[in-house]
Amino acid sequence: MNPLVYDRLKREEKIEKILNKEAALTALLRERRLEKFAAQLQREELVEQQTVEIYPQLACSWYIKGLDFCAPHWRNHYGSRRRY
Repeated sequence: MNPLVYDRLKREEKIEKILNKEAALTALLRERRLEKFAAQLQREELVEQQTVEIYPQLACSWYIKGLDFCAPHWRNHYGSRRRY
């Protein structure tokens, strides 16, 4: 086999492997984005259900987004009954 043809085949194989890895990584990232979006929707629905009865103004989507941005840990403390 001609060395130039052999080198070209090797390069094409490497390129094909890289493209396959890229496609798999892209699919994985797409799945993660969808899972993250679904989780955010579920959290927003839960917060809206819990806060509508107590403080209707705190159920606004802009308020929830602001809390997520400023204090992402707020959901862990929300609704917990602390006894002192």
